[in-house]
Amino acid sequence: ALDGLLGAAAAGIAVPGITAQWPISPSRLQTLLQCPHHFLFGSLLGFDEPAGAPALREIGQPAYGALFHVVAEEFFRAHGAAFCAGQETPEHWLAAADPIVDGMFEAFIHQYPLLGDAVRGAQRQRLREDLRDLLRYEWALGARRFVATERSFGEPAPVELPLGDRSLFVRGTMDRIDA
Repeated sequence: ALDGLLGAAAAGIAVPGITAQWPISPSRLQTLLQCPHHFLFGSLLGFDEPAGAPALREIGQPAYGALFHVVAEEFFRAHGAAFCAGQETPEHWLAAADPIVDGMFEAFIHQYPLLGDAVRGAQRQRLREDLRDLLRYEWALGARRFVATERSFGEPAPVELPLGDRSLFVRGTMDRIDA
């Protein structure tokens, strides 16, 4: 129960995860466990940081993180099985990643303002190098079986996690699954 400064007003606040009709996502659950105060303000009361103008000389967060995520997702959707199995060479995969970066970056910059060709080129190179760093790291882990990328769980019914005399209901998406 929420109490303290909110008093009786907190009793009427719906909390995700308590019922199957409104499950909680893993990322919201992580926020709750790491910082209940942040969860209260952001997820329950809707007090988020005010939106500001995006940076013009680099892709700021969280936009860059979201872009990197979709680029990595696209790479593993296209090449995950062969890459994770250790087929080809690291150089082959680094070269295969470049067209994915280029295509996703081109689509992205139509939605995000960046000043001039030099800035766009630097940000494209930043994205390319970050993906290459991820691929080098993943390659060094060794061969494994790729299962899926962006796999949903808790559909149509959320996963029920018994917690004593109550349950927590969870629904979400896993970025990638390897075996």
